[in-house]
Amino acid sequence: MIAITIREATWQAIAASSLGWDLIEPPRSPYGHRYLWLDPNISEALHYARRPSEGFDEAILRLIAEERNGRSADDGRDAG
Repeated sequence: MIAITIREATWQAIAASSLGWDLIEPPRSPYGHRYLWLDPNISEALHYARRPSEGFDEAILRLIAEERNGRSADDGRDAG
């Protein structure tokens, strides 16, 4: 497993979009971030999904928006 830290708002977005998954709330860092443990394959996919100058939080929030809208959040085209 690979650990990343995400902001509270990102965790709330993940929890709200869980599609019925039973999520366990991750522990907080002393600074209020959440520790999120990822399978190495998921970590690698998230790494490659990041755009230039995009952090994990921004990438996760963008992917959630794209999934919710069924299209690319940036250009409005269908994601398929």
